[in-house]
Amino acid sequence: MATRIKLTLLELIAGIFGWIWIGALLVSIYFIAMAIFSNGLWSLFFWAIGISVFAKWLAEGFDNSKERVTYESKLMDEGYSAKEAGEICFRVYEGASKMKTHKFQSYN
Repeated sequence: MATRIKLTLLELIAGIFGWIWIGALLVSIYFIAMAIFSNGLWSLFFWAIGISVFAKWLAEGFDNSKERVTYESKLMDEGYSAKEAGEICFRVYEGASKMKTHKFQSYN
């Protein structure tokens, strides 16, 4: 699959989960108001919060994958092989997780 298609697909999926996250967060605000003021079900609030957190996690994961694909593509444009670019990306990812920084932002 071409890099442009991968990036477009990852951006689309991250955007969809981002909108699900926002929508579920708004719904959870409604459900907590209903639970507090109108004797609504608390379980609906917790389901909405759970869906919101899960969608946010997925959106961030797809966004990180998009950054990785961009970074690997940049490395291959600089002359590295696909295997070497993957190994460099892994080392950058591993080092960023140890330093608790954003993975590829400082390397783009």
